[in-house]
Amino acid sequence: MHIFRAVLVLAMAVAQIGAAFAPQVLGWSRNMGTAARLYESPLVPAGYAFSIWGPLFLGCLFFAIWQSLSPRRRESEIGTVGWLAFGAFTAITVWSVHQPLFGPGPLSFAVLQVVLLFAFLAAVFTRRIDGLSLGDRIAVLPLFALTGWLLVASPGGLSLALRSLGLEPFLGSLMRESLVLVMVWLIPAAILAFFARSAAFLAAVIWGLVAVIVANQGSGETLFIQVLYLAAGTMTVASLMGALAARRAPPESR
Repeated sequence: MHIFRAVLVLAMAVAQIGAAFAPQVLGWSRNMGTAARLYESPLVPAGYAFSIWGPLFLGCLFFAIWQSLSPRRRESEIGTVGWLAFGAFTAITVWSVHQPLFGPGPLSFAVLQVVLLFAFLAAVFTRRIDGLSLGDRIAVLPLFALTGWLLVASPGGLSLALRSLGLEPFLGSLMRESLVLVMVWLIPAAILAFFARSAAFLAAVIWGLVAVIVANQGSGETLFIQVLYLAAGTMTVASLMGALAARRAPPESR
């Protein structure tokens, strides 16, 4: 089971990279970035932000190699993390092919949430593994970063899914809809930040939120940009509170 799981995770870590390059190699009319711009939404980050996928893919490949080299005696612990990561990498592969071909619809948004769930669970579950070295903890950082980036992408993905269905923005405008989505999103997002308590997670979140702010510079929507700054501050505080709570907790409860 160790070898079977290790090979599958490694294979999907490579497959998701191949799927990301499929639009360029196969000459598709859209890639992930241009598909995200198929419909108008203030919640979509500026184009440069999508370059984060390069380090994320390499980091996920590093994680896949790490889990494949883990000792057999740790299979019961590493195995669970590996299978969760396998679910995340498989969903990313599907998402990377589906969105350029069919656009950012409801199915694309649903797959995004599956990736987010599996990546977050895999990252957090590593905290239950005893005796992790510094190298082990570094190997898991890409999963935290992946979770943070996809968390920021979620409100925009939902907004694009609504537009793909031909629905008009609720409250009469895209900007008012986006404000509501951000405020509602901030509650579960802050909870995830508290339990993630990861610098890699927070860095990816800030990267995404700043890119959304950059995308809306010059729009004249001062309130929306201020809410995004508030969201960045809230996520930072939640992460710090989570880290402080973990430091004060007894070792067996962390």
